[in-house]
Amino acid sequence: MTVIDPTKLDDLFTREIDEQEVRFVRPGDTDRPDWCAYEGDRFLGMLYAESATGETLWRLGSTTEKHQHLDDAVRALRRPSSWPSERAQVSNWARRLLGDPSLVAVDIETTGLGEAWAVQIAATDRSGRVIFNELVNPLAEIDPEAVAIHKITPDRAATAATFGTLLPALTEALQGRTCVAYKVDFDRGCLERELRRHYGSQAPAEQWAAGLPVGRRTGAVRRVARAVVGQARPVPRPEVGRSARSCRGLPLPAGQDRADGVRRVSQPANPEVQMAEKPLTAAEIQRRMDHAAHTYDQGDGRTAARLYDQLGKDVQAQYGRFDSRAIDAFEEMARVIHKG
Repeated sequence: MTVIDPTKLDDLFTREIDEQEVRFVRPGDTDRPDWCAYEGDRFLGMLYAESATGETLWRLGSTTEKHQHLDDAVRALRRPSSWPSERAQVSNWARRLLGDPSLVAVDIETTGLGEAWAVQIAATDRSGRVIFNELVNPLAEIDPEAVAIHKITPDRAATAATFGTLLPALTEALQGRTCVAYKVDFDRGCLERELRRHYGSQAPAEQWAAGLPVGRRTGAVRRVARAVVGQARPVPRPEVGRSARSCRGLPLPAGQDRADGVRRVSQPANPEVQMAEKPLTAAEIQRRMDHAAHTYDQGDGRTAARLYDQLGKDVQAQYGRFDSRAIDAFEEMARVIHKG
């Protein structure tokens, strides 16, 4: 992975990360190596390039988390808010599986990306020892798209043994063991398809596959895996001005701290709305913070200070004196008063 020199980056630049275009915009009130990261019209977060002992690290927002590579920092920004709890679920799932001495990891390369045939089957035990690794003659054409992924050409596959020939050794390697795979449904479907073709009927194929317990992933595992590899759903591209100084026209997310050096630009709520009657959800707290920030941006510092003060008191009333969101509101109030 290429190390990027932040001093050579423009105020506005784009970069493709995991097949998704990410736009980086330097805030209009700084010349530091700081950028807002956007994926489509979704604000991912702030990234700060920090250099120490000759090495550049990318810090995430107002956190202390840092990454050596810009792409990894963006992947971290893509993580859902449920990341900490889901990461714990993933860790527990992985520990449970690794405690199973029968665990094997299976990977199957195929002739295509749909209902395809196997061209290679491999498996390792939990220590990483290879227990099976064979090319397979699929007795079918191999799609060019698949070859581009696994590099197994039709000529190579044509000289390999067929699935039926390899089945006894594969059975010995896998039967009775707990199997995991990155795309377990896809790989198992390929095996079942090969078994049906070999046996000529469904029943013996199902009987063979029934001997393969599957280490099923939880929903949290699937979501965390998607976050890690950056497989975010495509979203529409934003209309971004040519100058990076126009970045205040781009939307910022709920939860973005003013300390990050970017003013919020959310549309203001109705100023006449009474603030304190309904329960304060996280979304409502953020809406009121945004409203106060917008009020200040419009030049009405006195009203903004009042809004921050009232929000801080309301949060304290519901969540306690030392709730961090109340402290944030009071700090914003003090900053507004100090600046006049």
